[in-house]
Amino acid sequence: MPGATGLTHNKVSAVADSADTAVVQPTNWNDKHYFAGGNLGALLYQGTAGEVQAVSSVATGQVLASAGAGSLPAFTASPSLTNISLGSALAFSGTAPTISSGFGTSPSVVAGTAAAFTVNVGTGGTASSGVIALPTATTGWICSVKNLTRLAANGADQATVQTASSTTTATVQNQTISTGAALAWVASDILQVTCVAY
Repeated sequence: MPGATGLTHNKVSAVADSADTAVVQPTNWNDKHYFAGGNLGALLYQGTAGEVQAVSSVATGQVLASAGAGSLPAFTASPSLTNISLGSALAFSGTAPTISSGFGTSPSVVAGTAAAFTVNVGTGGTASSGVIALPTATTGWICSVKNLTRLAANGADQATVQTASSTTTATVQNQTISTGAALAWVASDILQVTCVAY
């Protein structure tokens, strides 16, 4: 296999080959060793007894997911990640956000992760802003907000927008579009929020 990379022994022999071609020669020992059998592209791993084995089912369109130290990784078409970073900075987080302050009475994050989630603004009908607690970002969070309840009712001249950010929070406010003035949410409005860290 010219140009191929094979396995070699950690200790090599400096003894010259003998004239007996029926025995394994020192150069045979020192030479690269190649695997026989298996499939092209197969991945190898160390078995429980220290032996070399191949990961089965190398699947097109799937990724190899770690099962943790001491466990065999496996191919999957639906990998699960906790966080995604771009460079060294967190971009998307699988951690669920929480309500930090503001909103109405008994607000809640209904479902989702920090990347995309929904918020029930709570009851009362007087609150116009709230702070959402998020995982720690390098610099802050950029969030897009839609009031699904008002959009479904064809509500005009109002929108919920992000007004502030820190490394661990995003502040949102409901506003009258034409004036920019704060506008109270209707009780139990549902906000749809998507956030990217930077």
